[in-house]
Parts: sequence; C-alpha cells; structure tokens
Amino acid sequence: MKLSHVVAQFLAARLDQAIVEIVGYAQGDLRSRIVRRLLELAVHQPAGAPLVASITQQELANAVGAARPSVARVLAVLKREGVIRAVRGGLLITQPDQLTMPARKGAA
Repeated sequence: MKLSHVVAQFLAARLDQAIVEIVGYAQGDLRSRIVRRLLELAVHQPAGAPLVASITQQELANAVGAARPSVARVLAVLKREGVIRAVRGGLLITQPDQLTMPARKGAA
C-alpha cells in the first residue's frame, strides 16, 4: 500500500511538471522558449565543463516551433547581450544567470 502511494505521488509530481512545461511552451514568447531549450541542452554537460548547447539554428527552430530567421534574430540579441557565444559544435552559454532574466528594454 505504501509503495503504491509513493509511486502515485511521483507520477503526480511528474504530471504537474509536464503541465508547467507545456504551458511554458504554449504561452511563452520566442525568447523564453529558446532560452529554455538552450538550458535544457547545456545542463547535460559533465560537471565543470562549459555550458554548451549542441544544436544548430534549424534544429533549435524546429524544437521551439519557429522559423529559423526568427530564431536567428533572437540569438543575435542574446549574443549582443553577451549571454551566449557561437562556438564549434553549438552555443556557449557565457552568463546563465543573465540568460534567464527578461529581455532588456530595446534589446529585441
């Protein structure tokens, strides 16, 4: 009986997390969807390694449901802000704490 309760709690928590993710993608602006995906990819790096999101612009566009030119514009803004930088194999997140902050006025 206790095991089934623990499993049910775990599944309920996962469902809540999935709903939050879906709502975030459905209602979030393009910048927030891009940032979320970059962070999701970068956190899989080994401990102590640079935060690199290994993805192309087209793959990122497909992942966030946007056109590649729109994604390129958002990435250009993020680069100007100094929070990401293009590197071989993907995008280096140079300032993860700044990346999660809302866009600066006039930056978009």
